[in-house]
Amino acid sequence: MRLSFFFVPMSVLVLQYVIASLAVTTLNDLTTDQSALLAFKAHVFDYRSALANNWSISYPTCSWAVSLDISENNFHGHLPKELGQLRRLRVVSFAYNKLSGSFPSWIGILSKLRILSLDNNSFTGPIPNSLFNLSRLEDLRALFNFIGGNIPSRIGNLSKLVNLHLGFNNLQGTFPHLL
Repeated sequence: MRLSFFFVPMSVLVLQYVIASLAVTTLNDLTTDQSALLAFKAHVFDYRSALANNWSISYPTCSWAVSLDISENNFHGHLPKELGQLRRLRVVSFAYNKLSGSFPSWIGILSKLRILSLDNNSFTGPIPNSLFNLSRLEDLRALFNFIGGNIPSRIGNLSKLVNLHLGFNNLQGTFPHLL
């Protein structure tokens, strides 16, 4: 009888600990997301002020208008590595801007990513090995950039890849047999 009284308070304490841990984790995730998005905002020229009127520490991150489809905005500059902290992203489109710099190696951290569109920018350098960490990637678009080097044979290891568009770059070699 006494043993059951011990387990009831203990289970309540465990439940309280789990709830508190989830709250802290959610708060940390939101803070991380906010930091990454604010770093991105600081690195681009937002000529329409679309972000200036929305992404601010004055507003809760959950109310920000963001799906990380920032295509067709005439943004220019480099993508900050802090965007790699947005690890829950499934779709990222930076298409039709004037972004430059190396093909972002931090992309490989976004393990849930299914669609990546980098079309019509000025990305350079080789395709980073980190891209092959994206086991869920279904659609990769990087047309009309300056991506160079050899076509990596590991691109054939992306087993979920359905659409691959790398034309109009400086890539060399042949595509491996895709699974």
